[in-house]
Amino acid sequence: MLHIRDLQKYYYDQNSGQKKYVFNSLNLHIKLGQNFALMGRNGSGKSTLINMISGIDMPNKGKIISSGSVSWKVGFAGSFQGSLSARENISFVCKIYGLKGQEISDVCEFCKDFAEIGDYFEMPIKTYSSGMKARISFSLSMAFDFDLYLLDEVTATGDQFFVKKAKQALLDKMAKSNFIMASHAIGEIRDLCNLFGVIYQKEIILFDNFSEAQKMYNKFGAQ
Repeated sequence: MLHIRDLQKYYYDQNSGQKKYVFNSLNLHIKLGQNFALMGRNGSGKSTLINMISGIDMPNKGKIISSGSVSWKVGFAGSFQGSLSARENISFVCKIYGLKGQEISDVCEFCKDFAEIGDYFEMPIKTYSSGMKARISFSLSMAFDFDLYLLDEVTATGDQFFVKKAKQALLDKMAKSNFIMASHAIGEIRDLCNLFGVIYQKEIILFDNFSEAQKMYNKFGAQ
């Protein structure tokens, strides 16, 4: 489903001018049916890898190849145009993905109902609170069907009812799709994933046993 081959990602240190590697010659293969937990402490490269898989960022070297459709980061709101309403932003995304007419209307109505922001749905996104924007971005992620979903510390925003609804929506997607999940929520990782990767010395060590992955994470997860 997803192949990462000889991937390198580095940035230049502004002080020394030296390359600072996040990953060096990373190889990873995720098969159909595997829900993959990416484990590593803050700054280890979890978000960087998910950004590259989603296309937000690019590797300096190597390839990322998918045999199925891959989502943007679930809940990612960075591409919204602030002067446009939620409906207008969602319609634009729909057109990018080839939807037309009634299909676009259906997605807009789904997002409006799911996000529960009332009349703000027709107002410019720049007038939204951060929580309202998060609701729209999450609802848009749930409106599309992908073979592989990318989750980077996804947390639902809102009252207890909305949080429960959002979690159920994710579980419904998991029933028919696969996930890559970067999270510090150990309980969710253990319960939802069947393949675990610990970032260690700019590579990823794979485990199919959560307990073994957690042991390595606790010992070496910051390296």
